[in-house]
Amino acid sequence: MAGPWRSESADAPASFEPEFACHGQRCTGKDVIATRCGIHPAMTSTHRPAPGLRVDLRYEAGCGAGWARVWGQRIGDVFTVSAADGQPQTLTVPDKYATGVRLHTPMVATGSPETLRVCVRLGPDGRRQCFWAADGTPSS
Repeated sequence: MAGPWRSESADAPASFEPEFACHGQRCTGKDVIATRCGIHPAMTSTHRPAPGLRVDLRYEAGCGAGWARVWGQRIGDVFTVSAADGQPQTLTVPDKYATGVRLHTPMVATGSPETLRVCVRLGPDGRRQCFWAADGTPSS
């Protein structure tokens, strides 16, 4: 007999593989949490463009997408993640409530984490710095 906490197929083995809500181009512009792509992603690179600021490029093969996770950001900072085969996605830090938490950009479709790049502009008038996942070297 099944109760509200059990199904008729309670003896069936549970799957521990996450069910992603999107893959590839369907993930572009979507949230990593809502799509479950952020459950166990691979860290491709970490960058520190300014004191106290950390930017991680992350990738989930099951979703065929990557994104940037940031913390230590300030109001007006802009983070744009892109890939060779995807449409760039941007996160702008809007107010003080978005400064004390970890944030992430919307996802960008990519078949390879090595093609991920994040560009950072600190404040509305700040200089732009870009970082590739493949080598971690800053570029303009």
